[in-house]
Amino acid sequence: MFITDEVLARGARETLAVVLHEAAHTVADHRGITDTSSHGRYHNGRFRRVAEELGLQAEARNSSNGWSLKKLAPETETRYTRPVARLAAVLGDYTLIASTARDPTAPMVLKCDCGIFHRGARRRALPARGVVCSTCRTASRAAA
Repeated sequence: MFITDEVLARGARETLAVVLHEAAHTVADHRGITDTSSHGRYHNGRFRRVAEELGLQAEARNSSNGWSLKKLAPETETRYTRPVARLAAVLGDYTLIASTARDPTAPMVLKCDCGIFHRGARRRALPARGVVCSTCRTASRAAA
């Protein structure tokens, strides 16, 4: 699974929700459950049940996308309070500047405690080794 810079830019809680959402698809696949239709766009009731098992809260169901499960259930937020806080601390050091998040062709610009720096060509996710600031040469801390 790739966690894109756009997801990280939404913050720690939403990043966890995306991870759990994707995990629900993996669990459903492992169990042999067909959880979507319309080329993966429509999330059915079977997906909702698996996603709720993993700690997501069903928000609404509509005719084009099915169930929307992008929000953490209250008990999930409580269970993951400390890891989410640690991830939020890491993401606070390196957040996308909002204007670059809207343009997928723009070079990625990250913000460090010392100032702004470019990372060059846009990538879909931050590398596992982290990002090194070109100004202060500080590496990002490992995520929680």
